[in-house]
Amino acid sequence: MSVFRPSDGNWYLNQSSSGFASLHWGISSDRIVPGDYDGDGKTDLAVFRGTDDPSQPDFYILNSSDFTFRFLNWGLASDTPVVDDYDGDVKDDVAVYRPSTRAWHVLRSSDGTLQGFQGFGPSTPVTVDFDGDGKTDYTRFTGTLWFISQSSQNYQIIGVTFGNQSTDQPVPCDYDGDGRENLATYTASTGTWNIRDAVGGVTTRQFGISTDVPVPGDYDGDGKCDVAVYRNGTWWIDQSTAGLFVTQFGLAGDRPIPNHYLP
Repeated sequence: MSVFRPSDGNWYLNQSSSGFASLHWGISSDRIVPGDYDGDGKTDLAVFRGTDDPSQPDFYILNSSDFTFRFLNWGLASDTPVVDDYDGDVKDDVAVYRPSTRAWHVLRSSDGTLQGFQGFGPSTPVTVDFDGDGKTDYTRFTGTLWFISQSSQNYQIIGVTFGNQSTDQPVPCDYDGDGRENLATYTASTGTWNIRDAVGGVTTRQFGISTDVPVPGDYDGDGKCDVAVYRNGTWWIDQSTAGLFVTQFGLAGDRPIPNHYLP
């Protein structure tokens, strides 16, 4: 469990193996973009501070492996950060989605080259690996329809209808432990989760209230994502092996870090 507190620019981490830690990295207007940029298996603290000034960096990264800093100019003020591993080298790539052109711009960590993808139509970009090949699939979500370009299928676009209403939030994660992330949506108005398995079966669960923030993740370490919500400093986690777990960590106004991939 971990949060970013905009009021002081601090990250507060309740680490499962190393206990509590607090680090200052960012300002209130930053977008948090944590990821494993150095490939050491640990998440690095990072923020996106988009600017149209080419002399100023957009990404500020604190590497966990040696606590060195990296500042990268990659993006515009209007861009949406979409950090993930697009080239399959087990390092997250600096990446942005540009709504004005509906295009992804990825700086590949493996070779430092640009990897781009041109989308179409207004939608929400989602970072997810549906085919389990270790490379992020270019995915867009409209609330009821997913457009997925799988890396294992030469990025051909397929459309999948899945969602209840236009205001649904995408919450893809590997809920069944098969190594592939599942299509999943969260309907905030009813606190309803809809999770689709690999063969098209759908599990519907009510977990949360309308003001909750969904924070799915593998909290019990069994390889399956748990349904979870953050409620003004309280975490409600329905663990797949150990049942309901409720704990206090954070304050109202904090940004839960496991939710960072949501736009």
